[in-house]
Amino acid sequence: MATFNEVISPRRLKLIQGYIEDIIEDDIDGKSESVEIKSNGEKISVEFYETDKKKYYIADSKEDLIQLTKTKRSLVGAVISLDKFNNNHFEYYLQGYESQRLKNI
Repeated sequence: MATFNEVISPRRLKLIQGYIEDIIEDDIDGKSESVEIKSNGEKISVEFYETDKKKYYIADSKEDLIQLTKTKRSLVGAVISLDKFNNNHFEYYLQGYESQRLKNI
């Protein structure tokens, strides 16, 4: 997860932009909304996208994502990054009720 104070490699930036562009393409109105979600008495700022099938919340930090998935049982979190070999790396934060197929990803 990239924060505003983090230096992002061009490959990582392209990866992040590609995922966002795919979401925006399917978004109902084609743009994000800045919203705040309450979690444990705190307000966490996220970018919100909505398609016909899903809702996406993009957090500014991994810590915000973890807090949201711990307190909002309907959310499943994923951190998308590059590993040391510049390969895509996905880190999922599950709730415990997911199918075995998803857990095996």
